[in-house]
Amino acid sequence: LGMEGPPPPSPEQQNEQVPAIIVRISEDNLIRVNNRVTDIGGVRANMERLRAENPSSALIIQAHPRAPAGTIIRVRDQAYNANMERVNVIRDAE
Repeated sequence: LGMEGPPPPSPEQQNEQVPAIIVRISEDNLIRVNNRVTDIGGVRANMERLRAENPSSALIIQAHPRAPAGTIIRVRDQAYNANMERVNVIRDAE
């Protein structure tokens, strides 16, 4: 028929989830990047290392309801400074 295009994506390709980078901030101001404990000074380096492994990763900042707002803002600013394209801030339920 001469109308053949590229083959349709396989189910594995369609369902392939790019792992998100998850930064958790606890109520006592403990910061974890993908379960690795760090401080505010190490957040950006951790984000950049993980993004180098998966360039299309989104960043999720998951904060405890009583996490210090200043820490959440500083982590978000570090994400923007690291040129993360998709940054989501989620407050956990109590």
